[in-house]
Amino acid sequence: MLAALLLLSPSADAAPLEAFLASARSSNPDIAAADARYDRSRAGVDLARSALLPQITATAGYQRNFPEVAITLPGTDTTVNITPRDQIVGQGRVTVPLVVPSAVASTAAAAAQRRAEDVTRELTTETVLLDVVGAYYDARAAARVDRASTTGLEAAERSLEVARARAELDAASTLDVRRAEADVARARQARLAAGASLRDAERRLRTLSGLDETADPEGPVRPPPTGDLEARALESSPQLVTATEALEAARHGARAAGLAYSPTVAGVGVLNVTNATGFSGKPATGNVGVQVSWGILDGGARESRWAQARAGVREAEARLEGLRRTVVDSVASASDGVETARGSVEAAELGLQAAREGLRLAEERYALGALDANALTLARRDAFDAEVQAARAEAGLAVATERLRLLVGDGIWSP
Repeated sequence: MLAALLLLSPSADAAPLEAFLASARSSNPDIAAADARYDRSRAGVDLARSALLPQITATAGYQRNFPEVAITLPGTDTTVNITPRDQIVGQGRVTVPLVVPSAVASTAAAAAQRRAEDVTRELTTETVLLDVVGAYYDARAAARVDRASTTGLEAAERSLEVARARAELDAASTLDVRRAEADVARARQARLAAGASLRDAERRLRTLSGLDETADPEGPVRPPPTGDLEARALESSPQLVTATEALEAARHGARAAGLAYSPTVAGVGVLNVTNATGFSGKPATGNVGVQVSWGILDGGARESRWAQARAGVREAEARLEGLRRTVVDSVASASDGVETARGSVEAAELGLQAAREGLRLAEERYALGALDANALTLARRDAFDAEVQAARAEAGLAVATERLRLLVGDGIWSP
């Protein structure tokens, strides 16, 4: 039975945390989506800047005219083709923006948005990696519980053998044997549950990281950060950097909306080519000049856009202030979480040592017939529960530490 149960566990090789983090960086879909959003914001900067760069357009056409019009100039043999039957027309136009205030502000806004998206990409990556850390330590804890359940099942089966042997010698009652059988059944159920929890944790780790391996049970746990954590968090928090860049983008956007009232100046060059030469007798004509555009009245559209942009600035300012307060609270909460988790680890380890010693004494007394099966079952349950608590406490401390590191700008463990 035990051999069959062991076959239920995955047989992938163990890998350190760094391997899972490296795999997640290269294959996690959320990180890939964040990269794509950043690339889109970079393209947005180029799009906004295009309004400041020269524009070249070319057109060509053909038309069949009825009737054909041509005249001979009086006193000459020169024929002027006014409207040819087959007319070909071409035009090239070059526009060079010279003064476009709103486009300058729009480009600055797009650049700020790109910087904000870059920080958002980093934040997404760190968040995904924190999830990988959590899944990694959950898998380690589940593996530890799984091993404890295997040990518990083996011990329960040995106790059952002892109970049956003592019953044959009339040194134990049938009730003792039944209790030992029930203890084996409970141990088997705990073994099945532990195996299912382990497989679930490892599936989650594979999904997040894309790496088909198991967590290294001996991997180190980093110590928590030190120093002025609140100041470090306010200086390096990705959320605050993103909100700051978003506020800068909103201010540039409001400036662009306000500058929409100003005129724009552009240099224009036009080249026309046609076989309808007219009186000039030349197939190509052209002109160059300066064009000033100034929107005088647009039904209030500019005023509305400017009002929306100013409201967006106030919203971004309020969001930034709210995030500052949230970061301060989060650091305090995360610091308390690390201390609480450290205390839980210490208490769990002491409880585990006591439970193991209690189980050892119970097994010795049971083998000598000085303890009944019910007391042994209770001691075994206490030892298993203590093992579970110790495993979960260790995982909780590791995750709490990495969460605090993320808040103060240390970042997730890099491979």
